[in-house]
Amino acid sequence: MESSLQMKVVQAIHVLNQDTESCNRVAANQWLVQFQQADSAWDVAACILTSDHNQQQQTSTHQHSLPYEAEFFAAQILKRKWALSLKTRVSSACGVLTSSHNISIEPINLPCHSSIKSPIAV
Repeated sequence: MESSLQMKVVQAIHVLNQDTESCNRVAANQWLVQFQQADSAWDVAACILTSDHNQQQQTSTHQHSLPYEAEFFAAQILKRKWALSLKTRVSSACGVLTSSHNISIEPINLPCHSSIKSPIAV
């Protein structure tokens, strides 16, 4: 099943980047946005990123079977999902800490970062 979903992703990326019909590009974009939010996106993205490596080890030629756009998209999916997962876990941990230890957390603004939360009273 992952293989067919992987091919759908590659086809949607191709349509998004190459199709001359704007309605097709819009539909492909909408499908890709929904796909990125699915749990299966983790596995499909990992498969896209590792499939060329596995094929290159099996053959002596260095032909790319997947377009670079698909690999870039897969890398973006993993980056976004990992960042969102980390942000969710940090927010959850801050909530647990503040409620269990009655810690006051206020934002600190630094010139190079948007906002960092830091405990100011324990």
